[in-house]
Amino acid sequence: MPVSKFIRPPATIESMASSKVEKNCCVSKGSGSESGCICGNYAGWFAKKLFMVFLWILLVYGIFYIGTLIRNNIKKFDYIGQADRMERTITVNGLGKVNGNNDIAMTTIGYSNVDRDVAKAQLDNKKVMDQVLSALKCL
Repeated sequence: MPVSKFIRPPATIESMASSKVEKNCCVSKGSGSESGCICGNYAGWFAKKLFMVFLWILLVYGIFYIGTLIRNNIKKFDYIGQADRMERTITVNGLGKVNGNNDIAMTTIGYSNVDRDVAKAQLDNKKVMDQVLSALKCL
């Protein structure tokens, strides 16, 4: 039977107790004849290997992601200054003309005068504006 590099061949309990080189590394597998040593360093090695694999996957994914962003930004520059393509569109042009009679007119008319008495100035303004409005209504 071949010997794995992580399992020590069976040994007696006395020889295992006398060699303290691998401290807390050996576990018992059954009775005395089946006892062997499985080193706990394998778990640490596996965790490091798994971490490195995930790190490389993340690195490759990041490179592809950044490359895609760069490609998309460069592709945008191809269309600067160009009109959008009119794919799958319907364009309708038309001209309309409306004729009608004007029935509303808006004007702004003003009048002002200067007087020391405010009430007299307001009365004069009112008289002038009433004459203007009556002249407009006659038209």
